[in-house]
Amino acid sequence: MGTNRGMNATSFGNTTGSATNFGQGQNRPGSLTGSGTTTTGSTLNPGVVYGTTIRFNTPTVVPSAVQTRLSDVISRSTSLTVPGNIKVHLDRGVIVLQGTVASDEEARHAENLVRLEPGVREVRNELQIQK
Repeated sequence: MGTNRGMNATSFGNTTGSATNFGQGQNRPGSLTGSGTTTTGSTLNPGVVYGTTIRFNTPTVVPSAVQTRLSDVISRSTSLTVPGNIKVHLDRGVIVLQGTVASDEEARHAENLVRLEPGVREVRNELQIQK
């Protein structure tokens, strides 16, 4: 490997110069501290604002298509005891899960399946546990 001149670095392998081997926990200027932050001899300049702009088109989500996809995801799930007992509704942009499931774990699992689908921003879980 090459020589590291005039800078402190964190590395995984053997280097020469002023390098800190990964995981040794030494705090030096320019090296990673245990908290995952970088320490330097200077302070950050307050008042600097960074802006971002999305420069690509985002697809338009059709609510009825989302509801249909979610119903399909639930009905195809092999991890739910009786997936046919779960109904997916749309209420002013909120996905609502209604019906009965075997356990609290199954209710959370159904909600998590729904949350993974693109276009889902909010879920109201009204699933009831069978007794």
